[in-house]
Amino acid sequence: MFISVIITAYNRQEFLTDAVNSVLNQNLERKYYEIIVVKNFTDTNIDNFLNSNGIINIIMDGTIGEFLYKGISVSKGDVISFLDDDDLFSHNKLTIIFEKFSNLCNYLHNSQKVFTSNEMDIKRYNTNNLSFNLSSISIRKELINMNFLRSIKTCPDNFIFYCALSKNARICSTDLKFTMYRLHNSTSVKMHNNIDEFIKMQYDVSEMIYKQLNEYKKMFPDLSKIIINDMLLNRFLMKIYNSKIKIGFTYYFRFIFSFMHGRKQSYEYKIGIIYMIMSLSPGIVKKAFIKKAFKKKSKHINAFIFIHKISGILASIKIY
Repeated sequence: MFISVIITAYNRQEFLTDAVNSVLNQNLERKYYEIIVVKNFTDTNIDNFLNSNGIINIIMDGTIGEFLYKGISVSKGDVISFLDDDDLFSHNKLTIIFEKFSNLCNYLHNSQKVFTSNEMDIKRYNTNNLSFNLSSISIRKELINMNFLRSIKTCPDNFIFYCALSKNARICSTDLKFTMYRLHNSTSVKMHNNIDEFIKMQYDVSEMIYKQLNEYKKMFPDLSKIIINDMLLNRFLMKIYNSKIKIGFTYYFRFIFSFMHGRKQSYEYKIGIIYMIMSLSPGIVKKAFIKKAFKKKSKHINAFIFIHKISGILASIKIY
């Protein structure tokens, strides 16, 4: 078996060598894996570093879907493992991937450790969300729908997960933290200086995800029920941050009943219940929730960590 690690970088140079080094420093022998970097810039120092370490260096413009399509197209691996340029792999991640996929695993999701550039391991959490964070996902290449991949513009982690689900692949997960997720001002999860900026970001990101998931619903019609529920999570969140958003009560009932059968312990159900209740709450309650979430951030911790801390606690609570 051979593993292809695909690292993507867009307009960001400062973290890329750290990401690459985390893959070079694996305890798995190099003969079992390759590294492919797809980026939209040239940099003499970085390019020399990549070339000197035998790393495939692709420079192109495009969307995240086009970046991934190109990387996968030139890959030789049976298994594809993804890494964002600002994240890191633990030194033994590829060894675990090699072992898991040698034992009939077709899709693997691992947990993450969150850190900043200044302070390692500021928070630990486990969302139990099998599609969260592309850097935590590995998949057999044959399962990836290459016809659709080029057209995606965001949420590549959801797309890869849906590819596995649509093929009834064996999905594996581990609570072990083999990915280091870096929190900084240019991540999709940003640290904010004021609450208005925070509210705008939360709404804009939720709306963007909602629209992309709607496209995925068309790509994977057999998964429409699952994708619609994922869409509702973001719709609830949009309503929390913008009271003008309309959601019919039939959708609330649909969400509740769709998760009642065998999914009451899932992350999606529990965090969805929080979002659903808050979206139905009076404006003063929503404002208090948003204000509390925003204030929970410190110099290095924003509301994203706070929300996932809550969901992590809820994930440990049994609902009967």
